[in-house]
Amino acid sequence: MTTAIIVQARMNSSRLPGKVMMPILGLPLLEFLIERLKRVSQADLICVACTTNLADEPIVNLSQTLGVAVYRGSEEDALARYFEAAQTLRAVNVVRVTADSPLLDPAELDRLILFYRSNSPKFAYVDNASNHTYPLGMQAEVFSMSALSTARNEASTAYDREHLTSFIIRNPGRFKAGNVAFGQDKSCYQLAVDTAEDFELITKIITGLYPVNPEFSIRDVLDLLARNPEWGKVNSHI
Repeated sequence: MTTAIIVQARMNSSRLPGKVMMPILGLPLLEFLIERLKRVSQADLICVACTTNLADEPIVNLSQTLGVAVYRGSEEDALARYFEAAQTLRAVNVVRVTADSPLLDPAELDRLILFYRSNSPKFAYVDNASNHTYPLGMQAEVFSMSALSTARNEASTAYDREHLTSFIIRNPGRFKAGNVAFGQDKSCYQLAVDTAEDFELITKIITGLYPVNPEFSIRDVLDLLARNPEWGKVNSHI
């Protein structure tokens, strides 16, 4: 029952190109994420799913250096790329995260995976996003390989091919879904990196926490933001 974390990554981001390799404290964002994902105890494998575009060579090189699997597929058809990566890994359960979320908390991912497993096969899909309690940038999804395969075979719109799980989410009659809440509403914070302002905030957070405690949690992040309320204004207008 292999559970694989597959990181969706590419260099050609429309709003902030190359963001996944932008450095903080001398390390690229993707390295911070992979380092944190390695502490997820409920997953068996980590794979970075990037594209065949030559621009993604730095992603491939970094992933290999860090000892995680890489799969390269279509840039236009993210759903096909993701399915093929999962198929190559022989995954039964798939954990989807995106490379623009370098602060993902391993403990929260473990919690999500355990919830999915304890409710399987009742749920084919579980997320921590639909209840809008986690900060943006803490989102993840867990779903069955069967659901992913159906989406890959049947999704026909460009939107569904790009947004990967939208076909599953839009068909609750076929794929029963569950969700995990954070416990308190912290959705006001934007901790994903999509703009230069987002990167500025993440730089402040990592610089403030990582040198003292590389294994900092989401609660450490929230405590830091509470002590520095002006930081949250950096990207609040976006």
